[in-house]
Amino acid sequence: MHLVSLLEELYNIDISKLFIFSHNNILISYIKRNESDFFSEVEIENYRLELFYNSPEKLNDNQINQIKLILLSCATTFNSTAIIDVTYLLESILSDQSIEKTLDNTLLKLITEDDIFSAGLYLFNSKLFQLRGLLYQSKTKTLMKGINFKKEIIELKERNNFSDILFFEQIKEVDELNNELFPYKNYGIGIYTNKGPLGLLVISTKEAELSKINNLLVIYSKILAITFSFKSLIQRYKFAVNDLDFFKNNLFYNNNLINLGKLTASIAHELKNPLVSIGGFTERVIKLNTDERLNTYLKIIKNEVNRMEQLINDLLLYSKSLKLSVDEINILSLVEEVLTILYEKIKEKEAEVKLHINNTETLNVDKSKIMQVLVNIIKNSLDAFSDTKNNIIEIRSFDNEKYKILEITDNAGGIPTSELPKIFTPFYTTKENGTGLGLPICKKIMEAHGGDIKIFSENNQTKIQLFFKKEVQYEENTYY
Repeated sequence: MHLVSLLEELYNIDISKLFIFSHNNILISYIKRNESDFFSEVEIENYRLELFYNSPEKLNDNQINQIKLILLSCATTFNSTAIIDVTYLLESILSDQSIEKTLDNTLLKLITEDDIFSAGLYLFNSKLFQLRGLLYQSKTKTLMKGINFKKEIIELKERNNFSDILFFEQIKEVDELNNELFPYKNYGIGIYTNKGPLGLLVISTKEAELSKINNLLVIYSKILAITFSFKSLIQRYKFAVNDLDFFKNNLFYNNNLINLGKLTASIAHELKNPLVSIGGFTERVIKLNTDERLNTYLKIIKNEVNRMEQLINDLLLYSKSLKLSVDEINILSLVEEVLTILYEKIKEKEAEVKLHINNTETLNVDKSKIMQVLVNIIKNSLDAFSDTKNNIIEIRSFDNEKYKILEITDNAGGIPTSELPKIFTPFYTTKENGTGLGLPICKKIMEAHGGDIKIFSENNQTKIQLFFKKEVQYEENTYY
């Protein structure tokens, strides 16, 4: 039932039972269960609403009044089919349509009513004291062509029927309108939000009963008011979500992240021991087993365990504090040691590594940590080579006023510009088996040294620069 679904979604309640009566005869009866936390009853004219619902807390007066308007407006359409149609229209308010599209659909629905020829929506300009046309719909489609309803203006500087409708909340017949747009008997009603008058709804009708006209105007003015209020609320919500996303994506080094790092380290420690056991037992079973098919599955398990162990090792490294053991290290010797570690990978890719480093240059760094940075960077370059032709990595060192810079360049195709801002985001990776922690760990190590890491990509080349301060005092404090 659309009405129940709409109310439940709008107000975050669970309706157990709902009844609408007219002259003590049931118009609508809905029963899901007998138990309920709260009950509300509303009586107006010949109608009575009974609402039984479950919720963490009772609906406040403002919410109850809104529900009264929706339900009792629906009730005045006299039959359950009309109620379903109106609530379906209300349900469309919850969609992703623009506010203007939703309002236009409401007017389209209104002119499908018997005897309604056309409908227009005006917005109230409080500074100019005018009503300005916003949207218009007519049953005669030829009339719609060439009409610019937004040029229609109604002045309110002097008291008239329109000002009485808007400021005294009346429903009145009006004649002072464009006869081409509104050729029959015309009636207007104000549209209001909690901030006051918002606009005016006008309909042109042939020979409809006044009571029916009044009921239709009440229903549709409330729907239009709800549309304005709800859509503006959704827009504010989207702005709030965007703000939250901004802070979430930019405040990586706040206290919450530190606490999260400690929690991650604790969980990783707990996972590491059973993974080691699984890997060890799998290896033993492989050695004892003679069934090749079973061994194939066991090797898959072993490989996945190894990958999970690598992820946990990266998590531990990324989340724990760094304490540096600093020594004066020859840059050329450091790079050559890293290339020795990666010799097999370099050979596999048939890569040429060119060094442009003076053999007397030194750095005051933690050797093992900077080796880890270089292994990660050069391994990424090797992984990026798609074939074994003309693969070149160049490593050079140079100085500027504040820093000694170690630069690694490859011709592996470069990094898309759209990916560069995400490159140091934890867990972001384009590799099928990557953890997304390699470069964030590199950045953390470089910042612990008082330096930085920057990545550039152009002309199918990727250039990574490591910045080391020429003179820096390393603290023994915990660094997150």
